[in-house]
Amino acid sequence: MTPQLRRSSVSVMLNYVEGYGRMKEKSKKHFYRISYASLKESIYIVFLAKELKYIPDDDYKKIFDIKDKIGAMIYSIVREK
Repeated sequence: MTPQLRRSSVSVMLNYVEGYGRMKEKSKKHFYRISYASLKESIYIVFLAKELKYIPDDDYKKIFDIKDKIGAMIYSIVREK
């Protein structure tokens, strides 16, 4: 699970940056959506880790709150475009 969480978490930022660098709005939105989907994937991996008791509930709550804020930011950009 750790390697997949690393990949999906890095994918959030890399796809966001790639979208930002695109000139066409349709292309930008495509990469922002991929970024948002990667964030959702990483949130689920953290949830699964909590359910399997790999991480304590307090750590899950902290991680979820941060990822929730990031998700709101990305989603607002996707919705605008």
